[in-house]
Amino acid sequence: MVSRLPAPEFPAGLEWVNVSDAPLMSGLRGRVVLLWFWSYDNVHCWNLLPDLAHLESRYHDGLTVIGVHTPKYPHQRDASVVLKAVNRLQIRHPVANDAQHALWRQFSIDAWPSVVVIDAEGQVASIIAGEGHRVELDEIVGRLLDEAAERDLREYEAAPTASRPEPREALLFPGKVLATDEYLYIADSGHHRVIECKHDGRIQRQFGSSDPGYWDGRDEQCGFRDPQGLALRDDFLYVADRGNHCIRRIRLRGGDVETVLGT
Repeated sequence: MVSRLPAPEFPAGLEWVNVSDAPLMSGLRGRVVLLWFWSYDNVHCWNLLPDLAHLESRYHDGLTVIGVHTPKYPHQRDASVVLKAVNRLQIRHPVANDAQHALWRQFSIDAWPSVVVIDAEGQVASIIAGEGHRVELDEIVGRLLDEAAERDLREYEAAPTASRPEPREALLFPGKVLATDEYLYIADSGHHRVIECKHDGRIQRQFGSSDPGYWDGRDEQCGFRDPQGLALRDDFLYVADRGNHCIRRIRLRGGDVETVLGT
């Protein structure tokens, strides 16, 4: 924990990649604010996303989450590249492109990922580096919201979602492709499905409902979450279901999908 000092206002030159109106720190009074500093090539940052989703869901009427992308390398400063990463990772809260590390320096951050928790009065309550702190963050956010409610400072309102989506196309961030003599099998990762198509691109079958989820079934009556690697053996197509941390198996003859390993 750190002593509660006033959180600085967002720098004027900060780029916001997925919102039209830049938020103001002063405009977030009455809410707990969670800033997370990340870089799109860092797997430890990716691992933090489920924790953030948990907090956003549990404290939807009092918590604002804001991503601050701070590049590790010069080529990561481009806001359009950051937006691609935001959409690929399906981040739906505001994200700033801190290309010059201005906000990073203001909060004395020195590691990816790092989380800054700001209370309802705009004071820095905690700074935590690294991943794997869901329980601690849950306790801090809950306590700060309770404190704000006890002092009649809390604002009860859901945070608006942020989105600047990709153009609608047949595929969205496809992860892998596997070719046989007759078909192409494509992990259409952004659409949470695996498709079977002819070599000319005509889709024959779809496995997965296109909504992220985790359930077994047949053809479109099952759920994947960010499917990636593919491997074929006999009549079975094996899928690395990355977002669900498991291996799924598709019986091509009938279209049945089952989980063979993992959660």
